[in-house]
Amino acid sequence: MFDLDTTIVLYWPGHKKGVGEPLVLGWMTQVLVDNGIKAVFQQHKRMARLAPLGCPTLDLRRVPQKYRKHRWLYNGKTDSTPIQVQYLNHYSELFEKELVVYKNYVPVKFYEAPEVRQVDVVVNTRTGKYTPYKKWPYFKQLFKLFKRHGITWLNIDRDWRETYGIRGLNYVKKARLYLGLDTGMSHYVSRFANGKALIIQSGFTPSFEFWAWPYDYEYIEVKDLPCKGCLINKHDIKNGVVCEHNYRCMNEIKPEQVFEKMVSML
Repeated sequence: MFDLDTTIVLYWPGHKKGVGEPLVLGWMTQVLVDNGIKAVFQQHKRMARLAPLGCPTLDLRRVPQKYRKHRWLYNGKTDSTPIQVQYLNHYSELFEKELVVYKNYVPVKFYEAPEVRQVDVVVNTRTGKYTPYKKWPYFKQLFKLFKRHGITWLNIDRDWRETYGIRGLNYVKKARLYLGLDTGMSHYVSRFANGKALIIQSGFTPSFEFWAWPYDYEYIEVKDLPCKGCLINKHDIKNGVVCEHNYRCMNEIKPEQVFEKMVSML
């Protein structure tokens, strides 16, 4: 059992290239704090462009007298249990305490930015280079449908200086809908995307719930894929591993299908 008088420091080692994993750890840190456990999160340099997290973070100028760094990584290769549930189970066992989830979003610090305009849809179009198989090839066609039907939109990935951080959160809060992918961005905006998000789900992970378990999101996917959960990353591709099913998980989700689902949610 972990000493409850010691502050546990959750941190991400950074051997993967995305920000989704450290954002989930920020969420887990808040869960621990909400359950009366002394916990802080050591923010990774990859998150520097994002707004500060709302969970307690490690201040190197004021390090707790009794603290212990704790690194534990979820199993994404052989365990299809949702990532967040894996973390909950691990820390429940570590502290010998049943943990209750009070917040179904990644905690972020926020303030209003009145200059940010309102649009109908905020769109997340990019995935990290580590996982290119999460990309959807039809955004240009979808944007033509937006224009034809008078729907305003913002591509939140077009200029990170404009749309990441506080301004990006303001765009999502003011929008009527968030359209995203299985990305760190979709974790990051969850506080304001909950209840109005549609995810174009790839076959990279075993299921939508695997990465988005706490969030109040809707999703669209190709059913009955034999290859779901391929986890093919850029290193696999470099070594000659490619999708044997012609990238069906994203190629078969057509822009008209996504547009119809979005209209039903607006």
